[in-house]
Amino acid sequence: FCSGDSTNLRFAPASSFDLVYSGYIDPIVDPLGLDSDGSSNTEIAYCLSDKPKEKAIAARAQGAQEDWYERWVLEMIRLVKRGGVVAIEMTGFPLCESYKTDWGGVSKEWWNVTAISNGWDIDVNSIVIRDCPKSRMWNMNRYHVSMRRKG
Repeated sequence: FCSGDSTNLRFAPASSFDLVYSGYIDPIVDPLGLDSDGSSNTEIAYCLSDKPKEKAIAARAQGAQEDWYERWVLEMIRLVKRGGVVAIEMTGFPLCESYKTDWGGVSKEWWNVTAISNGWDIDVNSIVIRDCPKSRMWNMNRYHVSMRRKG
């Protein structure tokens, strides 16, 4: 078990673990610093806006969120051994899709698109995405992701 900055675990050697697991990738609340109170209220308002400039700001905030997720996942891939598994539990959807019940994340499609376009060192065919079951205790709309590093 190791803890630290999830995007920079350089104290741990590459290819050290058979499995690298994260219970949740913590989204950046207010990634553009639009709200002085630490909320995402302005970003949410821009998600709902009909104004192109505000929609563009919401898209920029989502891009920052996606960059954050990628840095986190790339570090997980670096740490797992060849052929090993990277697993992320409880991934949230983008804020503009989930603002009523969650804090933001990335779309299910983002994983394959980003892995391919950015050349992640994983077997793209190994990406598995499963919806989290809802219950009385857990009513958020999230999903799990797993993938295998190239062998």
